[in-house]
Amino acid sequence: TLKLIKELAQKHTVLLSTHILPEVEETCERVIIISQGKVALDDRLDNLQRETSIVLEARGSSVDLQSALKSLDGVTEVKTLVSDSADAGVFGFEIQTRDDADLREQVSRRVVERGATLRRLDLKRRSLRDLFIQITTHRNSAA
Repeated sequence: TLKLIKELAQKHTVLLSTHILPEVEETCERVIIISQGKVALDDRLDNLQRETSIVLEARGSSVDLQSALKSLDGVTEVKTLVSDSADAGVFGFEIQTRDDADLREQVSRRVVERGATLRRLDLKRRSLRDLFIQITTHRNSAA
């Protein structure tokens, strides 16, 4: 079915209404999210997936690392995450950058300069599911 939709979309406009967001990511170019009967989002999928963040897990001083990461050129926000690790002294951060720049190498150097141990460093692209939850949760809590 998805193959047929892709083929039809080459020459026609296809309207697909679904809650199966991975299928939307695989087949669609444009996304419209309707929440509480109103259009909450209307944009191209490639624009929506452009936003990225850096996910970091390290062992060291949480306050020192957060401060050091915030001072990196191009970093706009550093959020503390609840670590999946049961190990004491392991902290997680989600780092937002200006223009969604990939600053993983700079982040890695900064962590090592601070004497911390790097355990995880990933580039996370925002999924349609994340965006859907953000939009519908925000609209529902604002109502």
